[in-house]
Amino acid sequence: MFHYQMLNYITRGQVEATPPDDLTSTLFHRPHEAVKKEKHGKTKFRIVFDASSQDTNAPSLNKVLRKG
Repeated sequence: MFHYQMLNYITRGQVEATPPDDLTSTLFHRPHEAVKKEKHGKTKFRIVFDASSQDTNAPSLNKVLRKG
């Protein structure tokens, strides 16, 4: 199910897959993970992106967004 959700994000143009060895261009990566929730005998997954992660040369997404 997790792979289906990521493919859905890619086909809608909300995220892009990047080549694993492409170090020549400037890329911004947003770490993500699957969160599993079980309720009423059903298991659902959702993707959570970490907007607080930052690189040594770039601030996190949370730091550059306006509050409110």
